[in-house]
Amino acid sequence: MATRLEKREIIFDTAQKLFLQNGLFNTTMDQIAEASGLSRRTLYRYFDKREDLAYEVTTQFILQWNQFFESCYSQLHGTGIERLEQFLKGLMGYMSERVEVMRYLDEFDFYFRDTASIYPSEKQIRHFKDVILVSDNYLKLLLKLGVEDGSIDDEINIEMTEATISNVMWSFGQRVASRGKIIEEETGYDPIKLIEHQVVLYIKALSI
Repeated sequence: MATRLEKREIIFDTAQKLFLQNGLFNTTMDQIAEASGLSRRTLYRYFDKREDLAYEVTTQFILQWNQFFESCYSQLHGTGIERLEQFLKGLMGYMSERVEVMRYLDEFDFYFRDTASIYPSEKQIRHFKDVILVSDNYLKLLLKLGVEDGSIDDEINIEMTEATISNVMWSFGQRVASRGKIIEEETGYDPIKLIEHQVVLYIKALSI
């Protein structure tokens, strides 16, 4: 018989698979229970609602990103602007290899938009907030390093620049994952090339 921890892992793994496969909107708690081989009653002993599962799945994805960021950051070399370029290219490559996850995150952001009426528990939200800004901290460190070594314009607002780069790249990456073919039809450009060009523009704008 599966232990409590094992059952929780089964539920989590099943929810993650169904969210990626069918989308957040099209996945119900009944479907998760059935695919998990557990009763609906058992499922609700571990997760009160679908929103809790969605936040848990997303938090785990972000934790995986954070592990990548830590590894990427430790291998950077050169001036601040050179390291920033390497970091952003690494981020772009990581996103392009995880289109399925980026598509899910796009739906996650829409599901929990400002006007959403249903949210997960406070515990899930706190855990999510603890991990979501780790990559932003690396960006701040790189921008600060560039300003200090003279490779990045010292007149920039580091906090605002970091927030801009982070939000625009994430949003663009999610949009490409969800509408990549349409973007290519509309613009005539491979959407990945557009993200690459975005990095080029950031580096040119920030360089001395």
